[in-house]
Amino acid sequence: LRSLDLDSGQPSDVLPVAAPRGASWNTRGDLVVAAEGGLTLRTADGATRALTTVDAGAGEVAHLFPAFLADGDHVLFFVRASQPARQGIWLTSLAAPEARRRVVGGAANGIVADGQLLYANDGALVTQALDVPYVIAEASHAPRRAQGPTRAGHRAVERDASMRGAQPED
Repeated sequence: LRSLDLDSGQPSDVLPVAAPRGASWNTRGDLVVAAEGGLTLRTADGATRALTTVDAGAGEVAHLFPAFLADGDHVLFFVRASQPARQGIWLTSLAAPEARRRVVGGAANGIVADGQLLYANDGALVTQALDVPYVIAEASHAPRRAQGPTRAGHRAVERDASMRGAQPED
């Protein structure tokens, strides 16, 4: 993977990766690349580490199309899987990648703009609020809702949890 310095016009090698399937930079200069086996993080200082690893035992095939959210810490990505319960749009963070969470199932990647997740579902374009602290709390089994009113993103996640047989906590 190479980058181009717009001032000098000079290209430079950034990360050796074969056949990347999406990449995203944050404003600090960290880069996440979809590579063979999962997502790879290259920090602004040049250090690299695995951010996610494909869980083949759970039917995962690939982690694709990463996109940093505006906070520069959270990354949205698509998991292609042979098991429908694993496939979909997932969220992780640089600080706690083990707390990754499936936000929505399906066969389409999503994008985030102004706190809204936009994705295709059964031929329709769908948007829902993406409440990052709430989604991450779900992944860590912390309380499902912080003090305060329920937001649209909460209802969407709770409705999905109810459909899986789990009862949303109040």
